[in-house]
Order: sequence, then C-alpha cells, then structure tokens
Amino acid sequence: MMKCLYLLSVVFHVAAGVLAQKVKVEPEVVSYPGQTVILRCQFPDKGQTQLTQVSWILENSSGIRNNIAVFHRTFGVVYPASPVQGRVSFTLEPPSLENPTIQITDIALTDEGNYFCEYATYPAGNKKGVTSLILLAKPQNTASTITVHASTSPVSVAQCVSANGRPPATLTWVTNLSGNGKGTVQMSNSDNTVTVRSEYLLTPTAADNGKEITCVVSHRTMTKAENFTMKLVVQYPPQVQIVGYDNNWYVGRTNVVLTCQYQGNPSPPIVNWKTSSGFMPDSVEVAQNKLTVRKVDNSVNTTFICEVTNCLGTGKDQVTVFVRVGQDRTLLQSLSSAVYISPSPGLFLIHDGVLAQKVKVEPEVVSYPGQTVILPCQFPDKGQTQLTQVSWILENSSGTRTFIAVFHPTFGVIYPASPVQGRVSFTLETPSLENPTIQITDIALTDVGNYICEYATYPTGNEKGVTSLILLAKPQNTASTITVRAGTSPVSVAQCVSANGRPPATLTWVTNLSGNGKGPVQTSNSDNTVTVRSEYLLTPTVADNGKEITCVVSHRTMTKAENFTNETGGPMYVHGLFPSFAE
Repeated sequence: MMKCLYLLSVVFHVAAGVLAQKVKVEPEVVSYPGQTVILRCQFPDKGQTQLTQVSWILENSSGIRNNIAVFHRTFGVVYPASPVQGRVSFTLEPPSLENPTIQITDIALTDEGNYFCEYATYPAGNKKGVTSLILLAKPQNTASTITVHASTSPVSVAQCVSANGRPPATLTWVTNLSGNGKGTVQMSNSDNTVTVRSEYLLTPTAADNGKEITCVVSHRTMTKAENFTMKLVVQYPPQVQIVGYDNNWYVGRTNVVLTCQYQGNPSPPIVNWKTSSGFMPDSVEVAQNKLTVRKVDNSVNTTFICEVTNCLGTGKDQVTVFVRVGQDRTLLQSLSSAVYISPSPGLFLIHDGVLAQKVKVEPEVVSYPGQTVILPCQFPDKGQTQLTQVSWILENSSGTRTFIAVFHPTFGVIYPASPVQGRVSFTLETPSLENPTIQITDIALTDVGNYICEYATYPTGNEKGVTSLILLAKPQNTASTITVRAGTSPVSVAQCVSANGRPPATLTWVTNLSGNGKGPVQTSNSDNTVTVRSEYLLTPTVADNGKEITCVVSHRTMTKAENFTNETGGPMYVHGLFPSFAE
C-alpha cells in the first residue's frame, strides 16, 4: 500500500508541473493587474545537499527566459535587467537560501508566464520548481439585438461581446429560436487581454418579432454567469384582416361595425378604407381602423377594402356585403340524416395558418392544465353559400379523429363519446352556424391535438378550419455535480434534469471546462409531459476540482432562463498531495 502511494505521489508531482525534486513551489498563482504577487519557494529537506545559489527566472509566452533575481550567500543579491526590474525583490532581508520567496509589485498583464526557482546545489547539480503566474482581467460584457427585415436568408439578429477579459470569456446562446450561434471570434488586444464576439444567425419571419433570446457570458473572474435577455426586432409589412361582418346586414339595421385588425413592424402609421366602386356611402363613418354603418341601406351593398401601410409595404383585406331585405332568422336545411361527410384529401389550403376558405379559426390556442379553453370558429363571409351543419372533430397526436360536438339546425346538438365528453359544450345555449364556438373545461395534457371546425355547406361541399391546442406544463428543474476521481477517461461530472415539462425544455452547459454535454435524453411520461436529462462528460484532473459549471434551462413557461451553478467534482483522491505553504 505504501509503495502504491509513493508511486502515485511521484506521478502527481510530474503531471502537476512541480518537479520531483526537493524544491517546493506553488504550481499556479492567480492575480489581477495592480496587485502585489508573492512567489514562494522552499528547499526544506536538503539533508547533506549544499545550497550555493538560487536564481529566479521568468519565461514569457514566447519562451524567452530572463533572470530576474539572484542570491548568492557570498556575493549577495542582484536584480538583472528584466521586464520586472524595479518591482521584484526578495521578501526577506537578507534572503534565505532555504526560503528565497520573492514578491513583484504593481503586477501587469504582460508579467504573465512561468517563474522558475532554480537552485545551484552540491553535489546534485541544479534543482528547480516552476510556478505559473496567471493574470486575470474581468471583461466588460454587452449584448444587443440587430434590427432586421423578414427575409428568406439567414442574417445576424443579435450580437454579444465580452471585451478586454483575460482569459477569454465563454459565450453561449440560449433560445427556442431555430437559428444558431455564429462562431465565436477572439481578438487579442495590446494590453494582453482578449475580446470575444458572437452573433446569432436566423432566417427571420414576422412571427419571430418580439421573441426572446439570451446570451450567457461566463468567465473565471465572475462568481456566476451573466445573462443578457433580449427581444428580437424583426420588421415586416402589415398583415391585415377585417372582422365584424356576420352576413346578416338587413335594410334598417343600425350601427354595424367592421374592424380592420392589423399587425406590422414598424407599427403601420396609415390605415385607409375604400370601396371597390370608389364611392363611400353617406351612412358610413370611418375612424382609424373602424368603419361604422349608422344605418344599413342598399348603398352599403358593396365591397369594403382596408389597406394598411408602413415603410415596408402595404397589406389589405376586403369584405363583400350582401344587404338583405329583412333579417335572416332561419337557415336552410339540406341534410336529412347524414351526420358527417368525409372530406376529400387536400380539400383545404392553409395560408398564414388560416384556411383559404371562409372558415376562420385561431391557428393556435395555448393553455395550462385545469383551465377552460375557448375554441372560436366563424363563417362570416358565406355569401350565397348555405350552411347546413357544423361539426367539431378532435385529431390526437396519433392521427385518430373523434367527433366531440355536432350542431344541426333541425336535429339539434349532440356531444358524442370522446375524451372530452362532459367537458365540451357550445358557448351559446342555442348554437349559431355562423359562430359555433366551443369551450372545454378542466383541460388536461391529454387533450392536446388538432381541433377541426368543419362545415357541411351547399353547394361548395365541406369547409373547415384547424386550431392546434397546445398545453404547457412548467417543469421542475434540478442540477447537481457527481463526485469523481481524477482519471484518464471521460466520465459524467454533472447532471441536469428538467422533469415533467411540456414542451420539452432546452438544456445548455456553460463552462470553461474542456468536456462536452451528453444528450440530452428525453423521456415521455404517462401524463403527456416530458423529462429531459443531460450530463456533462469530462476527463477529470486535479486542476478541475472546484471549477464552475452552469446548466442553463430554458422553457416556454419561464420568463427567463434558469441557471444552476455548482462546483464540479468534490474531494478527489489525489487532491491532498499538493505542497502546503504557511503565510
């Protein structure tokens, strides 16, 4: 056992950069510019060895060596010309050959290098130890978005800079966006610091405007990583939709309103209403995006057009009004017994998430378990089309379709057996074919799927709209280190878990260590949530003990990413073999 321990000690001293002689130094000294650095050296167990002289030698990053301090018992002390001349001195007066510790005042970044404490001895010859002096400089970190136009090619949408740091900082992008980080680019500065820059590339769409992206900066001088969370700025032409027409404008009806809904970036400054004939009826009042007909008459029998303009272009929508002689209180019957007519594949087209027919739904509804979900559906611009029946169909993730609600003006309402039976209902006690909105109470994660609002119409056949119901569940996030031994093969030194979330969380490792993340591995749970696990693999050395590693967890339910910072390792079995010095 003692032989094994002795062999381990010898191997350790060589691997750690401390020579296996009797000269004892600190393998590494860390400092900041402007401070005073103490470089210790001892020859405590000389036995019969005669110490005749000790020299301190500075080896810079280019490999050039300079004597900086020399002490001989007879000839005394000398400080040769060197980059540290005038700032270096022995700490004892007079110096001691057994303990010739030196100090360097007003330390500069250019003083970084290897410092050799070298003895001339008799009869063993020269003996030496090496201390690596590492100078740190805390960087100035900034991040900002870059205003871009919606396009079909990747462009830089955000940038992150860590300036004038030493060593270089680590920059990591955390986001749910579908782009990727561009490099990092390092630039060496004249004062021996380094500036690190990274950009995030994305093919930007209108839907990306306002979405979050975070740059995480980690550096040896910082106790924890610094997060910069930003919202993207994507500019795009206006997108326009007119709402408010219920296909029941009859002569004498008063105060009906069309609303021109729009979105665009920059915010559209100009909203313009007009008609296809070029003549605006006298009974019409226009105020910004609202058009009000004070009293319906035959002059309103026209097509209303709303145009919205910003600096990038113009978007428009139009509604054709059909003025009735009297109020339409009944809807024609065209089905006698059929409950469902199977649509032909490809019957409907999707444009910007809304069907290219007249069925209007919300493309996506987001909710949480236990809430009540409203699924709107409208058929506002039917023209001469006759609506005969409406059905709601649930298509689950396996593609299985189930009727959940059906309304026919003659046969009434039915709620067939389905996963949501007893919780689904039309929002109106007497449903309307033009607006058969439904609600589902006490929503569950298993209710996720596509909800299809499908009309049986005459003479055009079936028309439908699809709403994707997305259920969110906030995950429980944890992270921990794994105690390991120093070794020569990669092992897991830390793990990060985001449990029971929906959708799956994104896990990112941020560290200056030289390993890499393993995974992530996703596990589907019985309640339709997902657990995501990731481990960090590293070939651990003694020098890695106590170094920081951060797991960054981002999720759609969280307003900002969650950081878990721990120290890697734990007590490593070779840790106690470092040389020890008293102050």
